[in-house]
Amino acid sequence: MTPAIKILRSLIREIVRGDTSLSLLREGGNAFPGVNSVVPKSLLQKNVENALGLAGLSELKDNNEYSIVGNTQKAYFSDIDIAIDENRLSQFLTGQLGRTVEVKDLLYSKDVTPGVKEYMTQLGVTFKINPPLKTVNILAPLVDEQGAHTEAYDPKNPTNRLRDKGWIQVDFLIGNLGWMKYTNMGAPKESKYKAAHRNQLIDSIMANIPTEEIKLDLSPDDNIESLDVPSGVELKKKVVYDRRSGIVEKIYYEIPLYKKDGTPYVNPKEVILKTRVSSDPDLISSFFLKRPVSWPEIDSYEKVMAQVDSDNFLYPELREKIKQHFTDYITKYPNSFKSVASA
Repeated sequence: MTPAIKILRSLIREIVRGDTSLSLLREGGNAFPGVNSVVPKSLLQKNVENALGLAGLSELKDNNEYSIVGNTQKAYFSDIDIAIDENRLSQFLTGQLGRTVEVKDLLYSKDVTPGVKEYMTQLGVTFKINPPLKTVNILAPLVDEQGAHTEAYDPKNPTNRLRDKGWIQVDFLIGNLGWMKYTNMGAPKESKYKAAHRNQLIDSIMANIPTEEIKLDLSPDDNIESLDVPSGVELKKKVVYDRRSGIVEKIYYEIPLYKKDGTPYVNPKEVILKTRVSSDPDLISSFFLKRPVSWPEIDSYEKVMAQVDSDNFLYPELREKIKQHFTDYITKYPNSFKSVASA
């Protein structure tokens, strides 16, 4: 069975299930069954350029308005990650589609067709959109130095070429480009852990910052009354390490959601009243260190953990809770966390 037939059969199954555009995969997974090749480092740039062209983003390619992220030190890539700025993409699609495409409507909208979906459907690209991860996956042919569709490199033994033409997955990460150039990059070569470990440890720290330490406040100018906040609800605060946008501080309240049988869902709906986003990687440590350090000093799992265990850490009483939060998460999603960065 050829890769094209496999892809077609998979799409038919998804149409029957009513799931043709959304993929709830976690980072690191394959969105398409037809992927049959890795990408050698020597062909990385050529395949990045080809994918940008397939996705109709040649204008961004020509202006160098993108960044290859992930672990770029590997000899072979199971997929390719390309960071695209959400504001630039919004501007680009507004011009292409002849209507205003706001950032909030790029990947998901209740009111209009999401901009990326409308655009890529017109192009005939095989794609999936994952709004929670702010990611667009496309299926692309593996091309050689001349841009021609070439034979696959065996994912199990990359030095071996297959007879079938190669198909690869390219992931477009949509967010703040300046932020993603750092936080979505692979771990330093000397680290024994993936960038996913580093990012999850930072996430675990942020998730456990005491509410009273969050500086974001409501002010009279926010005019919260106009939002029709139900009486008696509890206003809450939290800090989120958003892989695509930055450190997000939120003030919100929760509304329970119920299933058809009347039982509540585990996670209630959050109604956001106010947010503040910090998109400078050098400001990350200011949320949890007495004497903040720059990004290069926390760009690996080992460096972040050393800060957590140091006297410089703002919340020594929360060390064990943070470490347990981290352990629980990587245990729950083991496929996203391999033990060695080069794996």
